[in-house]
Amino acid sequence: MAKAKGVAVAGMKVIGLGVLAHLYEKAMRYAFGLPIDTAVIGMDNIEQLKNNLAVAEKYKPLTEEERLELFKEVLPLVSPKNAPWKAENWTNLVMWKKR
Repeated sequence: MAKAKGVAVAGMKVIGLGVLAHLYEKAMRYAFGLPIDTAVIGMDNIEQLKNNLAVAEKYKPLTEEERLELFKEVLPLVSPKNAPWKAENWTNLVMWKKR
């Protein structure tokens, strides 16, 4: 909808606040394959920048098999504990905030 209205779309938390650091290449490739205009990818040092650039320079979309593998690895990590801003109560990170 945003693109149809001429609004740019940013992909944020591509590495999931570091939770997906062990999957960073797959996470970046997944994000790059989405209909976004830019991806926000944080980094702490020049080595991470070089690694991120290498992934971008040799980018190829995830295959269907790779996407399925990524989803299987990521789904167990999806919880209010890892996304506290979406939790019902920040002091008790067990329930999602109702929409």
